[in-house]
Amino acid sequence: MLTHKFRIAATGLIILILTGTLGYHATEGWELLDSFYATIVTISTVGYGDFMPRTTQGKLFTIVMILFGVGTMLYTVGLLAQNMVEGRLRVILGRGRLEKMIDKMSNHYIICGCGRIGHFIGKEL
Repeated sequence: MLTHKFRIAATGLIILILTGTLGYHATEGWELLDSFYATIVTISTVGYGDFMPRTTQGKLFTIVMILFGVGTMLYTVGLLAQNMVEGRLRVILGRGRLEKMIDKMSNHYIICGCGRIGHFIGKEL
C-alpha cells in the first residue's frame, strides 16, 4: 500500500534529519538551529555555502548525509508527488467517509456482483 510506504519514508526522513542535526551539533559544535539548517541544506541539495564542516569528522559525516539523505529526501518527495498526482489522497479521505457511513448503518445488506444470482438474491431480500 502506497500510504504505508510514504509513512515509512517520512519516518526515515525525520530520523535522518534528527540524526543530521545531532551529528552536526556533535562533530562541528554548531548550535542546534544551525545544525538543523545545515542538515536541510545538505539533504535538499541546495548547498548555500554559508555553512561548511571544518573538522574531518564533520566532512565525513556530511558525505554520509549526502549519500543517504538525498536519496531518502527524493524518495519521500516522489511518493508524496505520486500520491497527489494520482489523486490517492482524495481516495483515501473518501474511503474514510464511506467507512464511517457504513459503520452507522444497521440492517443493511451489501450484494457484490449484479449477475443472475445477484439479482435473485436482491429480489429475495
